[in-house]
Amino acid sequence: KGTPPPEAGRCTFFVASKGRYCRFRPAPGRARCGAHSENAAEDGERVPCPLDPGHTVYANRLKQHLKICSKRRQEDFLARQPFFRPGVNLRLGAGGSA
Repeated sequence: KGTPPPEAGRCTFFVASKGRYCRFRPAPGRARCGAHSENAAEDGERVPCPLDPGHTVYANRLKQHLKICSKRRQEDFLARQPFFRPGVNLRLGAGGSA
């Protein structure tokens, strides 16, 4: 059974670990999305997001990304909840008592 071709209008990068093509949409006129761009040197180095290492961003855009990252919005939303207490489940001390 062969690998089907990528969907029209989707990134042409094959993700071997998932056995499928990337599902992101590329920029107009490009075959691959930003994460799999053939022009990586042109766009700059991609680094893991410090708030959520599950995705990467261009190093030269990291400062702006940190302002809009969805992980930050989730954490800010949680911190505003009346039940939220920072560090409530952290172990303090070697004896395991809080």
